Amino acid sequence: MLVVLTRLLLLSLVVVLVSSCASVYKAHNKSITHYEFDKSYRSDYYNSRHDVGENMVILAFSGGGTRASALSYGVMQELRDTVYSQAIGQKSALLDDVDYISAVSGGSFTAAYYAVFGDELFTRFEPDFLRQSVEGALWSRLLSPRHWFRSIWSGLDRTEMAIEYYDSQVFRGAKFSDIPMDERPFVLINATDLSRGTRFPFDQDSFDWICGDLSSLSIARAVTASSAVPVAFPSVVLKNHASECDLSKSPLLSRVEALDHLSVKKERYLRNVHALTNKESTPYLHLIDGGISDNLGLRAVSDHLELFGVDAPGEIDEDLKRVVVILVNSAVAPQRQMDLSPSSPSVFETIDAVSSALIDSYTEETKGYFFDQASEFKLHVTEHRPDIEFHVIEVSFQAIAENGQRKFFNNLPTTLELEEAQLDAVIAAGRSLLRQAPEFQKLKASLQAEIKGSAEGSNYQLQKQLRNAPLSVED
Repeated sequence: MLVVLTRLLLLSLVVVLVSSCASVYKAHNKSITHYEFDKSYRSDYYNSRHDVGENMVILAFSGGGTRASALSYGVMQELRDTVYSQAIGQKSALLDDVDYISAVSGGSFTAAYYAVFGDELFTRFEPDFLRQSVEGALWSRLLSPRHWFRSIWSGLDRTEMAIEYYDSQVFRGAKFSDIPMDERPFVLINATDLSRGTRFPFDQDSFDWICGDLSSLSIARAVTASSAVPVAFPSVVLKNHASECDLSKSPLLSRVEALDHLSVKKERYLRNVHALTNKESTPYLHLIDGGISDNLGLRAVSDHLELFGVDAPGEIDEDLKRVVVILVNSAVAPQRQMDLSPSSPSVFETIDAVSSALIDSYTEETKGYFFDQASEFKLHVTEHRPDIEFHVIEVSFQAIAENGQRKFFNNLPTTLELEEAQLDAVIAAGRSLLRQAPEFQKLKASLQAEIKGSAEGSNYQLQKQLRNAPLSVED
């Protein structure tokens, strides 16, 4: 008994020391001394080198742990296998038309992996991440004596431990400078600024405000920030280097300075820019789960249009015929235990319900911007080009008609690990839900597209995987 008590006391002491040392952690982002446009990871530079062509395709990947990663992965498989003939007679995959991907939390793993590795997503993402025991690996590292001692002496916390794991095991040390911008869509990983509750995207435009060098930042650090669930993981810290660089030639700065103060959104954006550029009042930024400020990944598009609009017809490619937005929404609607009992819910149940209600309310507002019959998104773009064809598509478990299957997906946990059968079912659902979406079928008809033949992607195989899904998932 004395030995057991001694071990418990030692463990308690280590936990206290580890917790106290987190505050001495040093931010890892480097500074820049002047504004740069060429080769920097910003949308204006990407647009200057990228021809949209006839189809502009925008993907948004929601949060939801591995469930979100797997659902978006299934959608990517379906886009890869959806092919159509171009004017010159060559076959093209719809995936090749993707111009932008905006992602949060669990969806950011899929988006970031594709940004760095391209088609390797379809051969290595499953063994590298989806089918790994990620939570088990993180717990093993957290409970190891090596981690305790490193934490005591260096302040390495749970978040830094996760960054190290993702960097070595998933993203292979890749940095933003390793993304081949000429070969990939522009991928935006979104986190939340904890102090202000605002969306913080990992692009050089945002890093300009703090005179930070995004190119030298690891992909793993951005993805970890985007998926750092509050309390479970400490925030990812960025040092504010504002005033250490010259931004006078930045076109974004001139556009921001020209903004009027006629809307709440613009006022809030300007206050946020002022806070970021004020090093004295904001020497550090603390970033957490992007799902707190935007659980769909769609705000990057709506924010830009509401703030800056479409200034002139010349900003829209003359060849553009179709605008496609695909929202991959892995949100679930599990049965809450409080609904089944007259007893007052626990503190944790109450906090979860309140936070979920706030996120759900914000989510519905965001969806309305794109999916309402007279959507503001469509109005913004068609102001100068009323002839453009629109396809706004949502891939969601709520579209599943069969009650047993829908209940299965709605009770999948928001974790970094799923069982093999669960993964197979979610990936198949991503493909099947996109394929069956009425608006996606309209798009395929417009393009005269077809599904490229593959055994694993056939309707029979997808439905078989869905039927084989276990129907006993616990909350």
